[in-house]
Parts: sequence; structure tokens; C-alpha cells
Amino acid sequence: MWISLVGLLLLVCVYSIDVPENLLEQAIAFAQSQNEAEIVDQLQQHSIHALHHTARAMMQQTNREPALQILHILAEDDHFPSQMALGSAYAEAAPQLAIKYFVDAAEATGNGGAMYNAGKMLYEQGDLVKALAYLRAVPEDSASIATATHAYQLVSTDVRQQLPRIGLQQIVDMFPYASWNDNDKGW
Repeated sequence: MWISLVGLLLLVCVYSIDVPENLLEQAIAFAQSQNEAEIVDQLQQHSIHALHHTARAMMQQTNREPALQILHILAEDDHFPSQMALGSAYAEAAPQLAIKYFVDAAEATGNGGAMYNAGKMLYEQGDLVKALAYLRAVPEDSASIATATHAYQLVSTDVRQQLPRIGLQQIVDMFPYASWNDNDKGW
């Protein structure tokens, strides 16, 4: 058991990803400017954790473009924290792109926060069916359940008010995410 655990930890620590040299150099230069010697060492080994950590810090302090490029590379490799970071980064300026990253994160991990964010963004973009699906799918043991429950109730109220304008197909599509009982699972 101990050997398996150590092997798993080593695998997690050394797992790395290929990043274009110019982006890696920018990340290393940024980490050096922040006196982050340990992060610099990890970046030189292409550590996913170090790349994500540095990209997030770069987003706060310098040119966002190289940071976004790094996060995109990580997100395309199904790195959950990078998917969430990109969803948040694009939420206002590019909502469809934000939805893509929140949905990717939700589908890959089942994370309640990702599902809530996907549902909220889908609702704001007018996709009531998918919004209800993601809000309803937030796990009951998730820290986001209370917020998701409230959001689900608001979306449901909005759907009821829009019923005269909603087509039959959209109503049929929503049916799997509806509840016969307002108290079902606290929804």
C-alpha cells in the first residue's frame, strides 16, 4: 500500500505538459521576478501545478495574453482548475467561451461549482433547458447546493412565467429536469 501511494504521488508531482518555449520562458521570467525559486524549478520541469499557479498570478499582474495561452493549453488537457479559471476570465467578455469551459469542467469532474456556473451562464444566455439540467445536477453534498437550489427555483419561476411563449419541444426537453413535487430533494 505504501509503495503504491508513493508511486501515485510521484506520478502526480512529475506529470507535466508540453508548453511552447516562449510561453514557458515568460512564465519562468515572471516567477523569477516574484522571487519564486521553487516555482521556477517546477516550471523548468513543466509542472502543471506550477504552470497553472504562475498563469493565475500573471493574469493578476501582467499581460493577460501569455497567461490565457498557458491556461488554454492546460484546459485542453482537461486540467479542471484551468477550465474554471478560463470560465471566470471569459464570463463577461465572451460568455459562450465561458460556458464551454464551465461545461467542460462540469462534465469532466461532476464538480458542483462548475455545474452551478455552467447553469447560471446558460440561463443568462437564454438556454433554459441546459440551465435547468446543470443546476439540477449539482451534487447534494456540494458546497454549491444551496446557491444552485435557489438558482434552480428562480429559473423554474422564470420558465413558468414564459410558458405561453415557450414551444412544445422546449417544454418536452425540460421535462427530465423538472420535479412533480416542489419539495423533491429540497428543490
